Amino acid sequence: MTAQLIWGIASAPALFAALALFASLQPGQRPLALRKFAKLVSIFAAILGFASAILVFAEGDQSVSLVTIEPLSLSLMLDRLSVSLAFMVCLVGTICISFSCRYLDGDQDQGRFLGWMSATLGSVLLLILSGSMTTLLIGWVATSLALHQLLLFYRDRPEARRVAHKKFVFARLGDVALGFAAILLIWTAGTDDISAIGAVAADHQAVAALAALCLAFAALLKSAQFPTHGWLLEVMETPTPVSALLHAGIVNAGGFLLLRMSDVLITSPAVLLLLVVVGGVTALVGTLAMLTQTSIKSALAWSTVGQMGFMIMQCGFGAFTAALLHILGHSAYKAYAFLSSGGVIDRARQTRFIRMDQSSGIARTALLLTMAVSAGAFTLWLAGPQLLSKAGFIPLVAILTIGLGHWFAQSSVRQHMFLALPLIFILSIGVCAVYLAIQSAGLVGYPDLAANIPQTGTVQTVFEMMTIIAFFTAALIALHISTINNTAVGKTLYLGLRRGFYIGQKLEKWLGIDPAHKTRNA
Repeated sequence: MTAQLIWGIASAPALFAALALFASLQPGQRPLALRKFAKLVSIFAAILGFASAILVFAEGDQSVSLVTIEPLSLSLMLDRLSVSLAFMVCLVGTICISFSCRYLDGDQDQGRFLGWMSATLGSVLLLILSGSMTTLLIGWVATSLALHQLLLFYRDRPEARRVAHKKFVFARLGDVALGFAAILLIWTAGTDDISAIGAVAADHQAVAALAALCLAFAALLKSAQFPTHGWLLEVMETPTPVSALLHAGIVNAGGFLLLRMSDVLITSPAVLLLLVVVGGVTALVGTLAMLTQTSIKSALAWSTVGQMGFMIMQCGFGAFTAALLHILGHSAYKAYAFLSSGGVIDRARQTRFIRMDQSSGIARTALLLTMAVSAGAFTLWLAGPQLLSKAGFIPLVAILTIGLGHWFAQSSVRQHMFLALPLIFILSIGVCAVYLAIQSAGLVGYPDLAANIPQTGTVQTVFEMMTIIAFFTAALIALHISTINNTAVGKTLYLGLRRGFYIGQKLEKWLGIDPAHKTRNA
């Protein structure tokens, strides 16, 4: 039974590929047989993903070798990292396919859309389950090419062609970086097996460091890091299910790459610090820009940019298990947010909007800050030496504390504040305890992720402190975002945040992706 289950989840990419081929026979309007087949395949894949996760957590890692031509091979690896993400991809994919059957009902190309969605899911699963650099590179490129067709679903729209072109350029740059890293690692290790490469990476510091830089570059491009984030903000020209599908291992594929190749990354502290800087800047810009948006989907897109930045920053700090849990949680939440975005306005009309800047005042601010810091300090006290010594734990707890302060600020502007705040404080302690439990489980649950993170002493401490200060400043700006626009300097800052300070547009022009030019010639 175990062998059959292993081959079952290993065949999941092939199942979606077969579904994509079947869709080519029914590319038109309301393909009844295709819609039923698509739902069955996606549900079956989700069940396989869940069963394989239980198998791996119970019996250990598994592997499947398909083709071997030394030193290259096509192989799949089922470990706790791959099965966790595979189940998430299958689950989100099942929901997106089911949603698309209703959302695109009556569209003349519904069958074609389901076909390319299936091809994308199959490619993502191949990427996630890959056990060799060759398989990983094939899945990486195939995912991008399949997504390109989804971005071009409405080919008659100039904006759709423009965003597809932007994504295509950045994706090819990422492919080159990953390909170069793969060549270096295969040449050094004498094999393309990812486990073997990770085992020998520390013995070849110089080559591993160069490969780590290439891997980081590929991950930053794949996950729309600042300033290459522009394409992610313009995917609204595609059907809504595509925005949700992006969170099924596509836009967060950069994070997966860093997790899978974590043993290589930790050979270069400089690359890790690069990830902290780029990810931190992306997180700050994305979060603040989100608060200035007037469109629901634009706000969600900027939120995704910020969340991907936070994920990359976690990897830079060496908090790989925290980054994995972030990917799993954010994927489910954001896919739901995009699919339900049409009902946001109706729900907003039924609730009273609370202005965050009403929480100003020295005494009240001091009270909120004291409560948030107390909750964070309680978490650190509970953590003990094992977690306190874990890479990146202190800045992540500090950021959690800042988030709790934002939560307290929301509660403080409600009626009966002094009744609500004690309850919020108790709930905050619960949130901290859950975060602590998740981090503790991560230490035991994912031993395949790098644990021997290099300590860079003073440099690391400085970067951690800078990160905490930056996020604290961003939280203050967020609390007063609606009043900042009342001054000349604040208005400039507000408009700059709304457009990401136009740095993305400048980069696109420098690379020859001129939005105005593309629109004129469409």
